[in-house]
This record gives sequence, structure tokens and C-alpha cells, in this order.
Amino acid sequence: MKSPNYYEILNINENASSDEIRSAFLRLSKKFHPDKVGQFSNKSTTDKYVKINEAYQVLSKHTSRTAYDFNLSEATRLHTTGKPPNVQYYQSWNAQRPNASTSTAPPFGVKWIPRVSNMKLTVALICLGISGGIFGFFSVQKLFSKRQEYMDEVSRQASQHHASCREQAKKLGNDGQLQRIAEKILTNRTQ
Repeated sequence: MKSPNYYEILNINENASSDEIRSAFLRLSKKFHPDKVGQFSNKSTTDKYVKINEAYQVLSKHTSRTAYDFNLSEATRLHTTGKPPNVQYYQSWNAQRPNASTSTAPPFGVKWIPRVSNMKLTVALICLGISGGIFGFFSVQKLFSKRQEYMDEVSRQASQHHASCREQAKKLGNDGQLQRIAEKILTNRTQ
């Protein structure tokens, strides 16, 4: 006795639409799902559900269904004639592509850029990385020295301003400084 095919498992015709396949799967999966109450320990129900799910996974996708139908027709032909069909299942990649070029060059690249080996490309990328690291190091060092020069200039100007303020304070003395502060306070109130 032969095992049922996926169409027989789902109880549908071989020319069923994808909607019919889906509705048959849903109907049968609700009936045989292992989580259904009272069917936890029933191994035959679980096996039936696994076969239903497998059948749906194959028949629901166009490519897998086409391959399954082809294999099913070949198995039927083998069963009826007793001889395997004279069909070449696998062909070389170039035989499958009608416009395949006979060039041995790899299928990548740009016409005006010569092709290079992976080793040369790796060496070029390592050199590029090292030169980028060196450039980055010197850029940061230059930026740091420019920032240091700027901070030194700000510090020099602050020191000069501080020194001029101290000289004026010495010239005016305590009374002169108090009088100057009082004048600033009065001018700020009037403005």
C-alpha cells in the first residue's frame, strides 16, 4: 500500500487553488492540532497534524509545489512504466543560462577598472587604513597644539589685564578705588 501524497493528506484535488489549500489546512489543523483538549497523549493525532503541516508547507508555496508536482508525476511514470525517465535533473550553471558568456573572468567589476586579486585588494585596504590612522593622529595632534596656542593667548591676555588692574589699584589706593566703585554704582542706577 502506497503512502498518501500531500494532496490526499489535505483531501484536495491536484489542481486546487491556494485558497482551497489554505482552507483545507485550517479545517484539518483545527481538527488534529495536538493542543486540542483531550488529545495531548494521542500520538497518531500528533503524527497526522505533522503530516498536514508538512503538506501545507510544500503546497502553499508556488516553487515548492511545482517541484513537488514534477516529482509526483515522475514517481507516477516510474511506477507505471517501471523505467526511470530519461531526464537530466541537474545541469551546469552555464547550460541553464542561455546568454552565458564563455569568459573566465569573474562576474564583477567595471569595464575601465582592471580586476585585481583579493591579496592586492587586501594589501591596498591595509595601507589605506594605516595611512588614515597616521593622518588622524597628526590631525588630532595639530588640533591639540592649535587649541593649546589659543588657550595660552587667552591666558596671556588675562594676565595682562590683571597686571593693568593691579597697577591702577596701586595708583589710586584704597580711597580712590572706593570712590571709583561708588561712581560705577551711581551710574548703573541712573541708567
